Amino acid sequence: MSEHETAAEASRRIDTLIIEDDPEYQRLVERWLAVSTEPRFAVTFAPRLDDAWDRIDRCDLIVLDLGLPDAAGMETLVAARELAGDLPIVVLTGMDDDDLGRRALRAGADAFVPKRIAEPQTLHVALRRALAAHRSSASGLRAWRATSDGGSHRSALIARLARAQEESWIEDFWIDARFGSMTLRAR
Repeated sequence: MSEHETAAEASRRIDTLIIEDDPEYQRLVERWLAVSTEPRFAVTFAPRLDDAWDRIDRCDLIVLDLGLPDAAGMETLVAARELAGDLPIVVLTGMDDDDLGRRALRAGADAFVPKRIAEPQTLHVALRRALAAHRSSASGLRAWRATSDGGSHRSALIARLARAQEESWIEDFWIDARFGSMTLRAR
């Protein structure tokens, strides 16, 4: 929090790490995010995946290009997912085909936006949905863990999730009982 920023303003700020090596595209994305007032995005850049390591602990969200000097393609996302833990990752890349987008989502991206269709509104929507899915996933995981001692409670939770999916509140959900984890994808 800066000295001129109130606690309420700081709580609405999303510290965003953009891992992108093209300085012109960095400036463009920064301008796009600067127009957002709710939430407000505070932007930090890393031109290489290796440069992101020391910035990751100060961010709430990652925007990731899959073509970096030190990593390329899906290996970039896999490495970033390891680096980011459970932080939301939005892939914003010039590598654009439907199959890559599906593979990126399966590999842990929260959203995939090809640069050829990126614009301020598209990016804002992708970032807000990734944040919403992350928040839903975190609260769902707390609920899942809270039911770890009772199978009937878990069944009720799964039924509520299925109902939310049918009513279009969430797009999909996955539960991994081995690790006690849950992932929700918001619409």
